[in-house]
Amino acid sequence: MRRSFQKLAASVAAAASIMAVAAALATSISCSSGADTERHPVFVIGVDGLEWRLVLDLMRQDRMPNLARLLERGRFGTVGTMHPSLSPVIWTTVATGVTPSEHGIRSFVKAGGKLFTNRDRRAKAVWNVAGDHGRRSVVIGWWMTFPVEPVDGIMVAQVNTSVGAGRSPDAIYKGGLVQDRKHQVHPPELAPRMLGVAAEVDRNLPEIADAIFAAPAEPHPDVEKLWKQSMWSVRADATYERIAIEALEVEPDADLFMVYFGGTDVLGHRFWRWAYPQDFRFPPSKQSLEAYGSVMSDYYRHTDGVIGRIVEAAPSDATIIVVSDHGMGAANRRSPFDPDAKGMKSRSGSHGRSEALFVVAGPSVRADDSAPAPADLRMRDIADLGSIFDVAPTVLALLDLPVGRDMRGKVMTELFDPAFFAKHPVRMVESHTPKGWHRRRELPPDETPAEQERLEQLRSLGYIQ
Repeated sequence: MRRSFQKLAASVAAAASIMAVAAALATSISCSSGADTERHPVFVIGVDGLEWRLVLDLMRQDRMPNLARLLERGRFGTVGTMHPSLSPVIWTTVATGVTPSEHGIRSFVKAGGKLFTNRDRRAKAVWNVAGDHGRRSVVIGWWMTFPVEPVDGIMVAQVNTSVGAGRSPDAIYKGGLVQDRKHQVHPPELAPRMLGVAAEVDRNLPEIADAIFAAPAEPHPDVEKLWKQSMWSVRADATYERIAIEALEVEPDADLFMVYFGGTDVLGHRFWRWAYPQDFRFPPSKQSLEAYGSVMSDYYRHTDGVIGRIVEAAPSDATIIVVSDHGMGAANRRSPFDPDAKGMKSRSGSHGRSEALFVVAGPSVRADDSAPAPADLRMRDIADLGSIFDVAPTVLALLDLPVGRDMRGKVMTELFDPAFFAKHPVRMVESHTPKGWHRRRELPPDETPAEQERLEQLRSLGYIQ
């Protein structure tokens, strides 16, 4: 009996030893050959109106080093967008992958003069799909997210304008989480923390602007109105940058992160004449150029810093996507500058027919070794990579989630290491949005803070009449 027990014990020990060696070998093989094919978190940084021409000009001056580093280790180019290029429409398309007729957001304002809101979206966004499959998301400042919806993770809405007590009528603000409103933050217990960040930015806005711009403290008379009407976008971006970093402290293991910044577009509409005076029949005066000639380059440089800080806060293995909704170019180039012009006539920059910027970098991205260094890039080097419709399918595939056949675009597989999709082949479903889903959504009653101020803001940009 004792000998039988000893033989059994010896056999068990030998088997355990063999299993331990096998486990170690499997771990070694996984670490040595398969680590770069594992699923990684995806970070999407949306930057409105980011224009390749100005990006390349600044890279040649080494003034956008963070984006340059993403170019060096990733892929970059343009993606076709929609024309007319309306921000709520395009950014909802980026989030859903379906056409405006399917997702329901067709413009800024509905018939009857009411603003479109999150309640009008009829298709699931990538964060909804992620939650359906047990993934966690952080969504900050994205278009059409007010009122917030329950998500697995954190959502902080892009809220419409608020002109607070004691502010000048010219002080048009967007993106501030309105202090006395509900349904701006999910989960609601995070609202005091996020509203506190917004209040701090509001208090410190003059100092924040001074740190970004070389423009004079006292605006030149002919530009004072443009300057004041741009500060709400600076405030919005500063608010959402700080909130994004706070949210990542709360949710450090998020699978999907999405944040939106709009100041590059707002300042581009108003200050393109100063960025590229040679494009205009009536360029600014020498004095005005000395004061405001660096506004756009200052803000692009600042936005590059924002991108760098988000990348630094992201997990080291995250896939980073930087995407715009369109580019920018000169508008009203044959007209004299009129500081009192209204709507479209007040712009010196417009979306035109410019396509969107797209950059992706990460452990599964197949870098283009033949591309020139960022400082040597010219517009002829910027490849056409696809369509704005391709973003959502690509994000889902990188999260190893199925892609809807109703999505207009495709997965951008050619930008990535084939080993990733060999291990995580693209899977398809008919649709992620069940019939009648939008009528069953768990959203609070429709309520738009300071709607009239938001409408006035859109009129000042020329988006609506």
